[in-house]
Amino acid sequence: MRTTVPRWLLATTGILAAWVLPAADRPTAHAAEPAAAKLIPVTAEAIAGREKSLAENAPEGAKLLAYLDCGSQQQSTTGKEVTIVCLAGVPYRFPSEAKDVLPSQSTVFYSTAEVPFRIDGLKRSERYVVGLSWWDYDNGGRTQSVVTGSPDGRLVRLAIPAIGLPNYTDAGQLPVERRFPLSVAFVRDGQLRLTVKQVTGANVVISELWIWGLGAGE
Repeated sequence: MRTTVPRWLLATTGILAAWVLPAADRPTAHAAEPAAAKLIPVTAEAIAGREKSLAENAPEGAKLLAYLDCGSQQQSTTGKEVTIVCLAGVPYRFPSEAKDVLPSQSTVFYSTAEVPFRIDGLKRSERYVVGLSWWDYDNGGRTQSVVTGSPDGRLVRLAIPAIGLPNYTDAGQLPVERRFPLSVAFVRDGQLRLTVKQVTGANVVISELWIWGLGAGE
């Protein structure tokens, strides 16, 4: 079945160029498996509830394929078709009691420079949408970007240009969701890298990451 990508989605990031990074600057090109980390406990019911919400609020014609509660899961468990694996990042929970902040948004993976993920099970004949949530709970001056690229990190594409995160402590701003079409141009053997990168601020953080499938491409 063929699904049309909504205009609002295509307008989210526009068409962005790809480029080749020198080896020294490639995002986690050396990381093959996730590092051991003490994850923050979460119940299967909590994960299932958040997955249900994202599935119900998916773009028209889309299906939730994978969801990762950052800080509480190293690998997504949504289904077997597509999986998300965090390759490096320290789990942490912001001590938030703010109304309308989901428990899954208070937990994060953080790092001093970048938080890389591996996405498995992608098909170049299919179309996908990436969603994520993040915030600057403690007003650490965080500005971040997102790049996607080949598994070896040699080819990358800017997915989300540098943008400031919501400042909760001083401005009461709550976590925000971002979404963008996932380019499959650099998929190799079903794999793609997605990296959240620090631009400015105390460190880089991400609360949630998920993938919607839109079906076969044109």
